[in-house]
Amino acid sequence: MIYLKRDAEEPLYQGDIFKGIPLAEFSILESLATADNTTIKWEDRLSEGGDPIQVLIELRPVTAMIISQDCDIARDGGSATLALVDQFKHVHRGAKDVTSPKVIQKHITRLARINLQWFYLPRDATIGFTDRMAVDFETTMRLDVMDLMSLRKHRLAGMNEYAREHLRHRIAYFFQRYPVDEWYALDREELEAYRADGHPDAAPYPWQDDDDDA
Repeated sequence: MIYLKRDAEEPLYQGDIFKGIPLAEFSILESLATADNTTIKWEDRLSEGGDPIQVLIELRPVTAMIISQDCDIARDGGSATLALVDQFKHVHRGAKDVTSPKVIQKHITRLARINLQWFYLPRDATIGFTDRMAVDFETTMRLDVMDLMSLRKHRLAGMNEYAREHLRHRIAYFFQRYPVDEWYALDREELEAYRADGHPDAAPYPWQDDDDDA
């Protein structure tokens, strides 16, 4: 497969997959519990200056992939950005109920060229991936490199060079993509066919909702 086993002593690389990465889950719209058993509103806190405060938040251990470049990870005192790894059917909702290998391969291959929010990861039971997985570029977290290095024994695998080339390409496109929707020029029938063909989130523009076809 496309995965490489990494020894615990090996450096960190872009594409390395870890389990047990902390994902913070909280909302600044809700009251935040402080360390002294009080609560605060974040909006109220903004008027008090930039000093840090201690609050209680939930940390959920997740699987994640390093998407920072190797040179950034290697810097002294640097940090690494990781993206959530989840089941493919959760990251790409168009594949939620798909079971046919013929249809699944279409989602993986053709849609991988136009859906830039995710990077597909094939099944491999040797690293714990019993389901098709994907990297969700829209859900990221940051860790100091030294903190991440302390978790190297929880590194599931790295990526081989061919996969890393594709990963770099996808990351670059995701972070520089332009706000262009390819379905803007479709008529209503074409848009419905497009949505049924794996793009259920393609919202119609006002002119595509117009009942006047003239």
